[in-house]
Amino acid sequence: MGKIDFSVGEFDTRVELYSPELKQTVSGAVEKNFTVRGVVYAKVRSRNMGEDTGEGAILITNIQEIVSYDVPGVDNAWRIKKDNEMFDVISVDRIQRRFMKITAKRIV
Repeated sequence: MGKIDFSVGEFDTRVELYSPELKQTVSGAVEKNFTVRGVVYAKVRSRNMGEDTGEGAILITNIQEIVSYDVPGVDNAWRIKKDNEMFDVISVDRIQRRFMKITAKRIV
């Protein structure tokens, strides 16, 4: 459990939470779809990280750190949507039983 370094007054950004659902198609293939499971208001901090591909090109990875009230069940299989952009959840840390900090990477 982490320490609190934020104020709930900073929860000013709308974030949608999506959970995965596995469905079997008619042909027998398994298909993963994401369904909206909730909306939270959160403090969001955006960071860009560079990654070298080894060929001299640099890819920019957008990372979001989202702090909000805790939503049970959220884990790294979920996705979030902020400002019409989708992000894969990388990690979820619980902060003093009432809050959660989600780290997510933009889907390109």
